[in-house]
Amino acid sequence: MTIESPQNDPQRKTVTDRLMIVCEEKVCKPLGHPLWEIAGFGRAEIVGEWQVVTVKVYSLVHYKE
Repeated sequence: MTIESPQNDPQRKTVTDRLMIVCEEKVCKPLGHPLWEIAGFGRAEIVGEWQVVTVKVYSLVHYKE
């Protein structure tokens, strides 16, 4: 699913409950990352993290106070 900008999707229906990130970099910080596909998800927290051969996979959900 493609996360649309708030102008194109004011009700934020394109934002899912979970975001999976595959990171190929040695140091990866998905929280606060400026890439639109990550930043467009909104404030998040990491609920899962796995090393898979040469990549690291993160599972993010929306931050709940």
